[in-house]
Amino acid sequence: MHLVRTFIAITAATAVVVVLGVSAWVVNIGGKDVLYRSDAIIVLGAAQFDGRPSDVLQARLDRAFELWKLRTARKVITTGSNQPGDRTTEAQTGRRYLLSQGMSRASVIAVAKGTNTLESLRAVDHRLKDLGATRVTVVTDPAHMVRSLIIVRDMGYEAFGAPTRSGAGSKLTFTYVVRETTAVLRYVFLQRTGIL
Repeated sequence: MHLVRTFIAITAATAVVVVLGVSAWVVNIGGKDVLYRSDAIIVLGAAQFDGRPSDVLQARLDRAFELWKLRTARKVITTGSNQPGDRTTEAQTGRRYLLSQGMSRASVIAVAKGTNTLESLRAVDHRLKDLGATRVTVVTDPAHMVRSLIIVRDMGYEAFGAPTRSGAGSKLTFTYVVRETTAVLRYVFLQRTGIL
């Protein structure tokens, strides 16, 4: 009985350490910019309303546009499908927004597949291969950055993060960090291994 209690205590303590460690990782990486030149900037999708970016999506697109103007990459890839009833996609909305800001048509690629981060990045993988890309910059919210980078690196790319610094989604709130800590653990232990 003593051995069982010891095992349970050690298991629980280990789980707490892992969760706290991943949470600290989410906060740490979310606070860092790594602005190297890359082959493409990937903008993770977020909600859009009949062709108008939500505040969260606009913050991500503005960040990508800023990086493009700094010439950190020549291509920007917008991502995200649509919800039932939507007349357009997150990716197409993002592309139109960037074109309205002055980007050239050849510079913006819309990949309108995927209803979550993993699906969207897997769809982007095909376009990156077409471009011959090996290095990418990921633009998303700070708390969302760790999971996004893990997925892109698992696909074989050298990946850098450029999180949003202002606007909706840019705060490392307790709720967002908890949600992303759970999502990172789910990806690493279940999705990456093919269990889910």
